[in-house]
Amino acid sequence: MVELLMVLLMIGVLASLAIPQITEWVAVSRLRAAAEGIQHAVRLAQAEALRRSRSTALVLTQATPAIGATPVANGQRWWVQSLQRSGEDASTQQMLQNGTDPASMNVSVSGVAALCFNALGQQVTLAAAANGLGVDCTAPSAATPYTEYTFTHTRTTRRMRVQVGKSGEVRMCNPDKTLSDEAPDGCR
Repeated sequence: MVELLMVLLMIGVLASLAIPQITEWVAVSRLRAAAEGIQHAVRLAQAEALRRSRSTALVLTQATPAIGATPVANGQRWWVQSLQRSGEDASTQQMLQNGTDPASMNVSVSGVAALCFNALGQQVTLAAAANGLGVDCTAPSAATPYTEYTFTHTRTTRRMRVQVGKSGEVRMCNPDKTLSDEAPDGCR
């Protein structure tokens, strides 16, 4: 009987030591999954712009993803859509895909409300009146060479970032490191 109690005590001690690490591991996994989801959404918007020869957008929102939902910076949900061309009515816009990854994983996102690509797959600046989204799309400049989405989780200090260059380069990185030979996962 004493041996059984000792075994149970040891299991309890080991479990109490392991639970914080498991919690951290789960939080980091969710953080990475949410960042990868947005990274794939950016690549989808870019690929669809090339495939359709028309502008597309990745849009963040707090509402249910749908064409006409209010775009907001730092939104927890997203959708990818084609944009109307000059002279076309809004019915030509088409939702291509949507997701709620960050919201369902308790991950916070900070980033622009809308990211637009032209028919060549490059980021483009489009005023709200021209893109039909209700918010401006602003392409990177020399001062800020990347559009960035940063991801955080309440149960870990680790952060992830998705950087999108003007020409369409997309990469996920660790903003707490600087890109170098020793830190290939660092941000620029």
